[in-house]
Amino acid sequence: MENLYNVDFDTLTSSKAKERILNALITVLLEKNGINEPLTKFLSAITKPYFPALVTKGLTKVNLVNYIQVQWQSYVDKAISELDFNESLLNKSLGYLFAFEYLKPVQVSPEKYDAFPKPLKIGLFVDQQGHNDNELEGLIEYLKQQLEIIEDIADQWFKIIQVLANAKLKYLLSENEELKGAYQKIENAFNIRFQRFIDNTYGSLFSLSGVRKPVVVSRILEHINAKPSKKKALLVIDGMNYWQWNILGKALSDVGIVYSTNASLAFIPTITAWSRQAIFKGDKPDLSSDNSKEAKLFVTYWLNHGVSGFQIAYKKFSINEPLRLEDITPDITIIGLVCNDLDDIMHGSILGNSQLKTSTEQWIAISKIVESISGLKAKGFQVYITADHGSIEAKGLKNLTMKDKLGALSRGKRHLHFTNEILLDNFLELNTNIEVGKKGLSLYLKKQEAFTNENSQVITHGGSHLWEVIVPFISINE
Repeated sequence: MENLYNVDFDTLTSSKAKERILNALITVLLEKNGINEPLTKFLSAITKPYFPALVTKGLTKVNLVNYIQVQWQSYVDKAISELDFNESLLNKSLGYLFAFEYLKPVQVSPEKYDAFPKPLKIGLFVDQQGHNDNELEGLIEYLKQQLEIIEDIADQWFKIIQVLANAKLKYLLSENEELKGAYQKIENAFNIRFQRFIDNTYGSLFSLSGVRKPVVVSRILEHINAKPSKKKALLVIDGMNYWQWNILGKALSDVGIVYSTNASLAFIPTITAWSRQAIFKGDKPDLSSDNSKEAKLFVTYWLNHGVSGFQIAYKKFSINEPLRLEDITPDITIIGLVCNDLDDIMHGSILGNSQLKTSTEQWIAISKIVESISGLKAKGFQVYITADHGSIEAKGLKNLTMKDKLGALSRGKRHLHFTNEILLDNFLELNTNIEVGKKGLSLYLKKQEAFTNENSQVITHGGSHLWEVIVPFISINE
């Protein structure tokens, strides 16, 4: 049990018992997504002497968050609390609660804000105008802590991308250049660390079962197949990166749609032809093929898993050709859906991520995507949302020469795929100054760079940057 929850239950009452027990409750109830009845009884027994009112109400996520919110408010307003928020373990857990928006920051005076320790500033803001920047500053401090301890474990990256996405949106709203520079620095540091994770671990992840969770996108169908729902819909939004998902997620929450948030890893190089093919095939893609056969691959997968052909559907829709829910007949139990709008918008965003953010918000409003998802849910579908890849704002390195492109079967602004090893090595010899990743006969860029006019700005994909590789995997709760 201690290995499962990473909590040393034997030492909880040795010193700073209240804070250690509370930290254990946060870990078990929030970070690890719940507990079974025997563990609830065990935790209730050791918690009751220190938090009798909380145990009487019931050890639930909601009750725990409400209790901590009240204590934090009291600590900030009056410097009085039943908890020592400076205790190191509780301090880190508090950062987690604010970073994942379980707790709401408290408004304070500028003087009080400046006087608080940096790790606790994530729970404060000065005024509504500066609220965004105060939160961004707190998130940056939290991210700095996490950068020191993050490991080559997919789950940890799937958690941190949610915080990075939240911070990214605040970065795009901020006009504080110093703060924006601090955020960009921590994002770059995380991407460098992410490349180590890719180099060390990525290849081995394809052998993992997707039944419990699809760590890579080629396991998404396996995961969906294992779920008990009678009707299932998979919506693939081409090119949606994680911070764009946060915008869509908020729009869904605003109309009362509840969902579970997770992530998956796109196929590298992160191009539609391969990564979307991997999703709908339920396996590694055929690198000699594009995604033109994905409908057939999707149908074949489900036929092989006992679903009758008349129960399977695959549809593409867009802002110009909306999804017609009335065309989804009652006998359809499995449907695959593709929307290319955000990929088209991304490639047309010549003014960078700020334009992409605005365009994403406009697309959500005009496309009626929220209504489409609501409609699928109303028809009895368990809805899953993902993307084949994300995107990155990149700066041009150089245009590829004829020599560079020699033997490249597939090429984009962030990747090249060669016919053989000799031609791949030839490219590397001609471009020793360019840092690339290698996977089979493919080369891809790792940082915020692109094969286009030097110093020009583009939004694109194909490489292994964390914004390209870590894609949302969302389940709309029944």
